[in-house]
Amino acid sequence: MVCHILPDLSGLVFFSTEDFSTSCIQFDLSPFEKLRLHDGKIDLDWFYLICRTDEALGELKRQLLEHNFLTERL
Repeated sequence: MVCHILPDLSGLVFFSTEDFSTSCIQFDLSPFEKLRLHDGKIDLDWFYLICRTDEALGELKRQLLEHNFLTERL
């Protein structure tokens, strides 16, 4: 699974390398522009770190885990 944050920070796009499907999740990431790396990928280390303290991102993380877009890190 490959994840990219849209350039306007309006959501995430997931591309499955197994079945070549794409999924989009709309979510205002403008307050979290540091999540988007220069190549459009998500900075997962920073995402997991701020999910601990930000309720909105915590809810997004829950949804991503529920749909298997992310896996829980130790």
